[in-house]
Amino acid sequence: KRFAFVNLVDLLAAIKTHSHFQSNPMTIHNCPVKVGFGNDRNVRPQKKPNPDLTTTTGESRAVFIGSLPPDTSYAQVCQLGIPYGIIDAANVNSEKGSAFINFVENDAAARIYEAHQANPLKIGEAELKIGWAKSNPLKDDVRNAVDMGANRMLSIKGLTREVTEQALKDALLPIQNIYGVLGRVVLVEMSDDELAAAQEAQKSENVETLVPVDDNADENGNQAEDAENKDEENSIGPMKALIDLGTLTSAMKIKRKIEERDHPIVLDGTKIQPDFATPAEMEQAAAVPQ
Repeated sequence: KRFAFVNLVDLLAAIKTHSHFQSNPMTIHNCPVKVGFGNDRNVRPQKKPNPDLTTTTGESRAVFIGSLPPDTSYAQVCQLGIPYGIIDAANVNSEKGSAFINFVENDAAARIYEAHQANPLKIGEAELKIGWAKSNPLKDDVRNAVDMGANRMLSIKGLTREVTEQALKDALLPIQNIYGVLGRVVLVEMSDDELAAAQEAQKSENVETLVPVDDNADENGNQAEDAENKDEENSIGPMKALIDLGTLTSAMKIKRKIEERDHPIVLDGTKIQPDFATPAEMEQAAAVPQ
């Protein structure tokens, strides 16, 4: 059947590899090769078990964090877990000075636990406590989304240079009280390829929505005027916003709510259409000084 499957070391490696070949098509003996995601079927590299964890984790993907300073934010808790793996969800109880982090993978929870045992994690000068927590199985829709490249960061392309971070927050406010989960917004210029792709996508959308002809419209009248107005309302700017939501669940929820709206959110002439950020975009956001 002339196809093959490659199992990468972990999920992030698979996402990065897939993203690389989308922008850098592979050929073998001058023949183009298609690269896509396959079914995992729970095939994962087996690690030598750590005796300190095998009797403690209970195969959990969740950790408990205690001794948090009173003013600890949701974003700060997420930042504790981000270096160790994809966070599914997080919950902060400021009154009790505690939090829970649920990762997508059990291995990520094991990594933060082991890192804390070797060198206790801190927020400011406060040394934290980290232990194991009970977790439910990862939901199928979340697993499927991760397999398709979903992550904690959204990318909104085609913004004008006049759009500010505050304007973007205000535009998204009707979707959800985003301030509690929003970690960071980075506004950067799109590459020439990204701008061309955004313009092409806009043309395709306009064709899909404007090709059907209204029998009541005159030959050169209202329908053409509507098309012109639609182009003005869906202008493509040279900028993009990379929005860090901290957790996968928050990013999925906000993306879905934007897509399900009856009336699109338009910001300075640009229709807000979020995608999950690519690994390259996540590295781009991380490289921008805070």
